[in-house]
Amino acid sequence: MKELEIFAQAAVIRDSFEARRKQLEKRREQERKEILRTYRPGPALDAAEAESKNYFEKEMSSNRAKCRNEFEEAYSKAVMAQKARANQQVREKDVELFQVLDSLPMSESEFRFLVEAQGNRSYWFDRKLEALAERNGIDAKDMIDPSVGTVMEVLNNLKERVTLFLDAEGEERESYAVLAALHDASLSRLENALVAGADPGFSPEKKAKKLLHEAASSAPNVIAQAQNLASAYRTASEPVQLAMITEIESGKIRLYEEAVKLSGIDYDGAKAEAARQRTKAIEAAEKLTADDSFADYAKAIYAAGGMANPFLREAFEKKLPNNEVLRRTMDVLSQPDTAKPDA
Repeated sequence: MKELEIFAQAAVIRDSFEARRKQLEKRREQERKEILRTYRPGPALDAAEAESKNYFEKEMSSNRAKCRNEFEEAYSKAVMAQKARANQQVREKDVELFQVLDSLPMSESEFRFLVEAQGNRSYWFDRKLEALAERNGIDAKDMIDPSVGTVMEVLNNLKERVTLFLDAEGEERESYAVLAALHDASLSRLENALVAGADPGFSPEKKAKKLLHEAASSAPNVIAQAQNLASAYRTASEPVQLAMITEIESGKIRLYEEAVKLSGIDYDGAKAEAARQRTKAIEAAEKLTADDSFADYAKAIYAAGGMANPFLREAFEKKLPNNEVLRRTMDVLSQPDTAKPDA
């Protein structure tokens, strides 16, 4: 993807800025030593130091402006590329194809084959593919180039990170090694988001609700609704299937009871139990904070069914991915002889 070039440019601009900053600081320190050797304390010394300081600040400002302008140019080119994508014409043959596909259920394998044959050629065709994937409960984030909205969000975040780096100065400034490591981590995270595409907020729960609402609203009778539910459930990924079962059990979406039974959805068997375990894990994780203690984490884990809950580790690590205390708590409670904590 051409958009990825801006990440390499950002790293080059950062290193160029830092090299010039170090050069100026070294020169400033040498000048200060020379001034102290040349002048005695008094007005002449103060004037010489003020002149040296002003020169240093002016050169640093010029260095910062130069690097900022270089990034702004790269950023503007990236934005223009996104505008060009959004201005692509819709091809007549694409419209005809989607008139056929809109009325058909689709499995993940069928969708993947369709993307391999037709995807990543036309922007609006890809957006239509993305909508088709959502309707069928398919995770398409590794198949389709990201939308303009996703790319712009990443580019704006990148611009903010570069600006923060260029503006860091003074006594509060951390070492370059620390700042560069943080900046590299930000670049890597943003680059991964751009490559992955698809809105990370489009969770299995959102997909499940969308599929169930569509099944409920588009069917005039029990048989039709059962067929829609069966199709949506059959083609959905397992996390979406579990979320669909949870949503059906909640009763928040009005469905014909007979339609649910006829659909073949396993809402009263092993998958239903798995759905309940998944919900418990998610609810327990949502109550946690980074400041909780070992005991707090242990109680939350037991409330969710203990480490035997197959969804627990994933849910907790997703909520607090870098929490060392939580990780140690889960490792300790994974041992079979661990006693249950007092309430």
